[in-house]
Amino acid sequence: MTGWVHQIASGTPPISSTDTPPPQTTTSTDPGHGCWTSAWMQLTVLAALILGFAGYLLWSFTDHRFRATRTTSRLARLLACSGLISVFATVSYVVSILAFDAHTVGPIVASRALAWLALQLLALLTTALLAGTAIATARAQAGPLVRHRIALGILLLSGCLWLAWATTWGLLSA
Repeated sequence: MTGWVHQIASGTPPISSTDTPPPQTTTSTDPGHGCWTSAWMQLTVLAALILGFAGYLLWSFTDHRFRATRTTSRLARLLACSGLISVFATVSYVVSILAFDAHTVGPIVASRALAWLALQLLALLTTALLAGTAIATARAQAGPLVRHRIALGILLLSGCLWLAWATTWGLLSA
């Protein structure tokens, strides 16, 4: 390319050619727009995350047999809260950037907007709570009710889905 620029600058442009271009051997694909990153898939995942986290919280506060005294139950509630907050906060932040043409991203700390750093810290907290809840659930004896185990399974599945979603949005990137 620099040779072409030097030819143009010296006043001797290269001879143009109208030859047909050679055929492409492979078809180009856009690696950033697969099934996972499509708008419908992201909306579906968003709805599943909200239903999973909010459903667990609603169930844990309305079921009279549920006791939040055990470590597993406390971690699970914290996971549901932090997951729900991180989903809403991330979507709100991205929408605010789009709505205001990225003019109000806030102060910059460590080459990142302060709000984005807060979202990344919340994502780290949610990841730690997911790991803690999974470990506590695996270590727990068969004492909880079947409904409680099913609810914990749905919460942990929502947490794993959240982990994939957060990674896609760059919340866990350095």
